[in-house]
Amino acid sequence: MHQRDLLEKLRDPSCPRAGVVLAPPGAGIRTAVLQHAAAVAPTSLVMVVTRTVVEARQWAVRLADRGVVVRLLAGAPDALELLESLDHPRDGVIVTTFSRLQSGPSRRALASVRPDLLIWDDPAASLPVQLGDQARQVVVLASPGDGQRWAQWPVLLAVGTEVLPDRGHPTVREVPFEVSREELELRTEARALLRSLGVKPPQPWSDSLPSLHAWLLARATEAGEHLSTRVWAVLDRIENVPPDDDRRDVLRRTLAGVASLSRPCLVVAPTPADAVYTADQLAGSALAPVPVIDATLSAADRRGVLAGLALGQCVVATPVLDDVWHELPIGCVLVLLPFPDGSGLPGRIVDAVEDIPGLDIIRLREVPSPAAG
Repeated sequence: MHQRDLLEKLRDPSCPRAGVVLAPPGAGIRTAVLQHAAAVAPTSLVMVVTRTVVEARQWAVRLADRGVVVRLLAGAPDALELLESLDHPRDGVIVTTFSRLQSGPSRRALASVRPDLLIWDDPAASLPVQLGDQARQVVVLASPGDGQRWAQWPVLLAVGTEVLPDRGHPTVREVPFEVSREELELRTEARALLRSLGVKPPQPWSDSLPSLHAWLLARATEAGEHLSTRVWAVLDRIENVPPDDDRRDVLRRTLAGVASLSRPCLVVAPTPADAVYTADQLAGSALAPVPVIDATLSAADRRGVLAGLALGQCVVATPVLDDVWHELPIGCVLVLLPFPDGSGLPGRIVDAVEDIPGLDIIRLREVPSPAAG
């Protein structure tokens, strides 16, 4: 409720130009501020200032998950790149820390930045007067104990600890895995072939080999003679890719760590093909079937699978849990496989599970292997 109230307040034209939100950690108010920033960023410049680099990276990841263009100034190279750019950014989001704002190359790089929306997260110091005066809207996120420092500011929302009984605030941890040059080249060829076939998915397709294989296989019989030969050749190459890769090894190690803690786990895959492929891989290593939740199951069946998710057990799902995210078990670990750029799905999933007690989130992120660079 307080998230919706805050979002409506921020969007209200009569909202004070500068105001403070007083809320304890875990209240979920950053979700509303993130949504507001994501709505503003396509046409205006947003700046987010945090205490630590870790917090800055969290903001950057969650905004990028919403398809927002983000520039993270977490070190001197980032600041120098901004200094050397010919044009100052006029839209998107710049995320940095208090220390970067106050010294070094970042201070020079940000000196002429004029944000339309300034988000001052858990401030360690008062807002610089000049920066505050430059922004059209300023939102300070502070703990209730810091209220005296901001006594002269309008309070946009005040949330007490009574709304947080036994609530944990999920953290998002990224785990990278390497992708070989051969796989990257094969995926590029498969995408080009799909374009030649006139395939226009309703949303960006998953860039994984299982998903590309499913798209090609569905159209193999529709292709002309020349394209059909190419389609089957690419399908054969995809099917012959060795199953032992870094992605599978990283996922298995991650899930083994979760199981060793006797915590239930839900792996979320972007497409049905990714979900089935992942479940098959995990079942092969565990010598036991891994349930899959997808659009073929009714809401009642989805609830039934989640209700039966035991400690140390794993279930794989596609993003079809909009009505049952809140029914994830307490202490669950959510593992997000790579999603298409710009889909916004990871961000919406994180928002949906934010108030589940004891939940942790792990995002697998692909990086080119050194040999593929």
